[in-house]
Amino acid sequence: MSSPSWQSLRTRLVVGAVCASVVSIWIVALGIGRYVRSDMEAAVSAQQFSTVAIIASEIDRSIGERNDILRQLAGRLGSLPDPIHTQPVLEAQAGLEALFNWGVIVVDANGLARASVPKHLDRVGTAYGDLAFFKALRTATAPIITSPAIERPTGAPVITFAVPMLDGEGRFQGAVLGVTNLHKPNFLDQISTAKYGRTGDFMVTDRRTRTYIASSDRRRVMSQGPAEDINPIYDRYIDGHEGSGTAVSSRGVEELSSSVTIGQTGWLMQSVLPTQEAFLVAREIQVRVLVSAVVLTLITGVVAGWWVRRQLRPLEKSAILLDEMRQELIDRFGKDAETGSVPEEIENLFFQIRVKILATRAGVDRIGRDMDNLVLHSDALENMDRKAMQRRLRLGLGRISEEDNSFVPEDAARVGRRAIYLPVDEIGRWRDVLLRTLQIMAVG
Repeated sequence: MSSPSWQSLRTRLVVGAVCASVVSIWIVALGIGRYVRSDMEAAVSAQQFSTVAIIASEIDRSIGERNDILRQLAGRLGSLPDPIHTQPVLEAQAGLEALFNWGVIVVDANGLARASVPKHLDRVGTAYGDLAFFKALRTATAPIITSPAIERPTGAPVITFAVPMLDGEGRFQGAVLGVTNLHKPNFLDQISTAKYGRTGDFMVTDRRTRTYIASSDRRRVMSQGPAEDINPIYDRYIDGHEGSGTAVSSRGVEELSSSVTIGQTGWLMQSVLPTQEAFLVAREIQVRVLVSAVVLTLITGVVAGWWVRRQLRPLEKSAILLDEMRQELIDRFGKDAETGSVPEEIENLFFQIRVKILATRAGVDRIGRDMDNLVLHSDALENMDRKAMQRRLRLGLGRISEEDNSFVPEDAARVGRRAIYLPVDEIGRWRDVLLRTLQIMAVG
């Protein structure tokens, strides 16, 4: 079977129709795929940010309640006439251990623990005055929440709520410290026991030290977040940016994350979700769109080929009917006595019609004469393998030698950049050569 030829009108029509349809299909498919991902990212980011904002608000409320209770306790203890009553008053406060799972400590102006609950932790007499937060408490007017640290003397990872204790004249007398052990059940357990989606995590981060205070993945607690310049999105969150973004984590996983600052704590409420889960629906839609585009491309090719063949079928039938008409005239009126064929005028008319039909199918723009050559002009030759066409003409126009019945190729035909040149002989063989050349060019 002959391979499709570019100079064939049929081939060019099919290819043109398919290319136009395929380009349109793939522009739409790729555009949909791109916007589905961006729209999905915007929707999921908004939902994620809203979730962490609600949790951050709840944590801020819990922190505010604890600070208020410590303020009231500090005011009561600061008004005691004799510090010796501090321990009994502290032990009489109901519900402190429910709010601070590692108890409450009262320190004097030098940072020395004078009272503590629960008593079994034995923290009375421990010095806290050298700690950075205690120095800040001397001039503070509001509670201080410390960064995660290892508590002395228990060695537990803790965060401390510190409220200054003032006398009636506003002089610093010491502080009340509410301590939360991060490895024990605490008010941040809603973070530790929850997951975001199937594979995502919540976490609370201390932005001052980049330390995780709480996390759905408990292994993160007290560990450091990514160092500076490793995760640009994380760095922006540490700098105070509130919002969402996508970046590759220090573990090499692409994640969608959101971050909100929790009140005045210096903490960040964050959530991360691997994009493999976050954009799963978007990827499924993209795959379906691409599969649909491939199927539509194949269908378009088949339909275009069928449609073009259907449109060109009258031309093919015309050539057949023309030969049948010629033979019918010969059968009805007989052959010309001199030529043995139909009258020359009719023969010439049939010849011209056949040339016109074949030239249309072959994509030949016009046929002219240059000296002793017929010139078949076709712009399609410029975009095809002209050497291959030269070989096809050499074999297709060849003939059997009358002397030894051997095959003699036709070497006179020449294929140029935009035209084919056929020699015109005196015996009229050029007519057959022209028709056969057009038939070779029309093969699709």
